[in-house]
Amino acid sequence: MVQTPKNEQAPMLASRSPESVNIGELIAVIACRWKRVLAFVVIGLIIALAIWAVMPAKWQGDMVVQIGRVSERRAGESPLIESPEQFAARVTSRNFLDQVFLAAGYGGGAGDTRKPEAMLLLRSIKANAIRNADFVQISFLAYSREDLAKFSKLIAQQVVAAHDETFSPVKVRLQTQLQDINNKIDAAEKARSAIQSDSRIGKGTAESTSGLLAVGLMQANAVLMESLMRSRSDLEKFMSPAVLYPTTVSSLVIDDTPNSPKLGLAVALGILGGFVVGAIAALMSRPR
Repeated sequence: MVQTPKNEQAPMLASRSPESVNIGELIAVIACRWKRVLAFVVIGLIIALAIWAVMPAKWQGDMVVQIGRVSERRAGESPLIESPEQFAARVTSRNFLDQVFLAAGYGGGAGDTRKPEAMLLLRSIKANAIRNADFVQISFLAYSREDLAKFSKLIAQQVVAAHDETFSPVKVRLQTQLQDINNKIDAAEKARSAIQSDSRIGKGTAESTSGLLAVGLMQANAVLMESLMRSRSDLEKFMSPAVLYPTTVSSLVIDDTPNSPKLGLAVALGILGGFVVGAIAALMSRPR
């Protein structure tokens, strides 16, 4: 009986039916042609590194928005200017981003999104509402750290401007009410001083009609002062920084290295892709 040389056994597997070939034999074929597989791995690695080298770097930036709070709300309504979930949906909407593009100087009606940096922002921006809090985290990509800084500034301006339309009138109205109460308190204090300056009240002589009238005025003045002071205290609680504050945006945080392309991932994909193609080529080759 003539034995087949070992170096010819692997090629002959390509002509056998799939049912007669097991995993061990496939591995044997690949091991027998390891040089061919290695060549494909090197080619795959070179291609992956070339693609990694020509792809533009993408940087990621993160910012946190604390949604402002107002105290003038009907019963059952949230004191926040806008719910975190609604804000997260709005800040990633096309209408909002169009305003950002227009502010960036990208003309063309609703915003010229043909620019690569604008298209990247459209595709990458994400906003996540932090559960049980009034914070929303915004993240997006840009082709440079400078673009990140530019877009973050414009986004912050649009956010603050939109919420300021609700916050500022409320704050001005409360400040006006507080000033009106303070004016009334000053007037009441002056009236009390005028009554106390009456010599008959100062001596405790309340027998005369004018003395009785002065006592009555003092009592009414005291009731008025108590009411005004209570109103001022309640209003100051509404205006405290814990109850009434505007929407604020944190400073932009930029990663130290580009978000993509990643060198490690490119190397891994190149090696894996080259190995797969090389293994398939080794298994599909025919003996000469």
